[in-house]
Amino acid sequence: MNMKNLKLLLLTAIAVLISSCVTLVHEGSHSRLPVKDIVVVLMPPFRNATTYENAGIAVRETVGSAFYKHGVKLYQTEKDILENEKKGAAGIDGVYSAVVKTNPDVTHLLIGTVHEYKYKTDLNGDPVVGFTLRLVDPKTGATQWQGTASHTGVGFSSLSSITQHASNKIVYGIPWGE
Repeated sequence: MNMKNLKLLLLTAIAVLISSCVTLVHEGSHSRLPVKDIVVVLMPPFRNATTYENAGIAVRETVGSAFYKHGVKLYQTEKDILENEKKGAAGIDGVYSAVVKTNPDVTHLLIGTVHEYKYKTDLNGDPVVGFTLRLVDPKTGATQWQGTASHTGVGFSSLSSITQHASNKIVYGIPWGE
């Protein structure tokens, strides 16, 4: 094999590797949010639109870690949420508005939907994750920011590692005030 063919083969292999490990992040708002130091986020359970029953839990916890790592305060209210869910209330006007009313420090709700969380069924079986996040003003119900992230792993990637990567990318892209 001559040097020219070897270079071409090497460039092709690099291009295939780079294109197979892709993260896409799309943000729907470029307006500035409040300074993240004064933001307190309540994270209700994420909607799971996948066939994997724990996808919403897995992505919610990973996104929560990314928020915390980025310096955004989280209001963890498992007890309050479970009590309100037992009463049958749902949505912004039900479960979470009750939590917000009793906890005035909460400035935003983070609503999430997981739309992909699996290992692909092709020959490689690479992991893939996709989810959408919305930051909502709990007093008005208005969406203040929305973004979507997806990531495909390659090689020995796991669902956890690619979810972590996509979570960090989308959270770091939120336009917090200065």
